[in-house]
Amino acid sequence: MIAKTRLGIALLVIALGLMACGDDADGAGPADTQATTTTAGIEDTTTSRPAEAELVRATFAGGATVDHPADWTNYGAGFSGSLELAIPQTANVSLRDAAASQYIYGPLFAEAGSLQVAWDIMVASLGVSDATAEALTSASGREILHGTAEINGAESLFAVTESEGAYASVFAPSSAGPLSPDTVASILGVLASITP
Repeated sequence: MIAKTRLGIALLVIALGLMACGDDADGAGPADTQATTTTAGIEDTTTSRPAEAELVRATFAGGATVDHPADWTNYGAGFSGSLELAIPQTANVSLRDAAASQYIYGPLFAEAGSLQVAWDIMVASLGVSDATAEALTSASGREILHGTAEINGAESLFAVTESEGAYASVFAPSSAGPLSPDTVASILGVLASITP
């Protein structure tokens, strides 16, 4: 009987010892897991931040320049002196500097007199009757009026900005579904970079 009691006590001590070791191990476990999670979180945060795109400068036929992301395709001069770019698998981007915009929209655009009137002329020329102008001021202080609408079956961004007393514009139809806010912001940033 005494032997059985001693054996029971010995087994109990061993079990308690193992449990104590297990608690220490468990204590280390969450710390390791937490470190791993933290590391993964940092990696996710780092990889989810959009890398700043390298910019390249393009020149319009009329001599104006514009900066656009290097991974956009530059097709060069288009109809009436526009600059034709494409965001691969996302959208086509047709930029017009002041001279080209005046040509494409005729003397009405050249003599618009205000950004709002230039917007109204552009919207009318695109056949979009219910477009609402959204105002944006670029980091450089340039005011832009822009909007989106479905044109010829594609969601399209269109915008105008003043450029030394005249107007520059962009028309960008999507090539793959709705335009994301990041895409819109990127295109408007390029428009804002036009320098006569």
